[in-house]
Amino acid sequence: MANTDHKGSIKLTGAQETLLLTLQARAADAETAHPILNDTYAASVVKQVRGSGYDFKKRLRLGFRERPFSAFISLRSRIIDLKTESFLAAHPGRATVLHLACGLDSRSSRVRWQAEGRVWVDVDKQDVIELRRQVMSDPVAGPGAVYRSIDPSITEEGWLENCEIPTDSPVLVIMEGLTMYLAPEEVYGLFRQITRYFLDRNVHGEIYFDAAGTMLVKVVNRLGAMKKLGTSLKWALSDLKELEKEVPGLKFQDGAGLSKIIKHDAFKAGLVGTMVRNVIYGLTLFWPSTWAPGIFSYKF
Repeated sequence: MANTDHKGSIKLTGAQETLLLTLQARAADAETAHPILNDTYAASVVKQVRGSGYDFKKRLRLGFRERPFSAFISLRSRIIDLKTESFLAAHPGRATVLHLACGLDSRSSRVRWQAEGRVWVDVDKQDVIELRRQVMSDPVAGPGAVYRSIDPSITEEGWLENCEIPTDSPVLVIMEGLTMYLAPEEVYGLFRQITRYFLDRNVHGEIYFDAAGTMLVKVVNRLGAMKKLGTSLKWALSDLKELEKEVPGLKFQDGAGLSKIIKHDAFKAGLVGTMVRNVIYGLTLFWPSTWAPGIFSYKF
């Protein structure tokens, strides 16, 4: 029987399939004259996924939005990469990095994390981790460092204990493209689990994540690509103090809103990029910053 869904052997559905959308965005950036992230590995992974029969053009068509979307995703990843490197520089000894909803992101290869006593853990659902192991190679950890990929259900209690996540050093938790697909109580529950698990063991750390604003949720949920994938955004960070109220021990550190992100040169190139930049910048002048997406840092 002919394959009519254009997915080939790829079995991802719903929110999980959107990881291919961001993979494609990083690959497209790497092929530009002036890449932001320059994730050339993403381009090779796209070729492997395409070779399995997955049709990116028919499944994830963005049309004129493709270039600004690629720039935004790549810049988001670059910012989190830099913040990760800053955390590791501030903690030159033993440290643990938990990358939740890692998808097919090669951050563990892009970021220089390898050192004595360092542990990097890529985390996602079972079918994603299985696909990751098929199309990607594990990073070289080096002497005294450990790399792991695991597939727990992060919205269920006890996964940190069951996976024996280290508690002997500072920890950085990264969530990129995750929180907006969770229901509010799932977001709060996940942050509570993380904070409680480490603080109960006298371990401190930071959480870096991106969150949708209320405006972005409304706009993105209208996109044809999202409807075709059968998913939608569920949670928006409407108040920077919201998580502090919901999660004992969590404190806001800093954040980069959309108005800062779109000042990057990538949004000045070409007619579409310029139009998107100017429209969004104009809107952010009149709307609260929490209506737009941003990248945030909290500590515990």
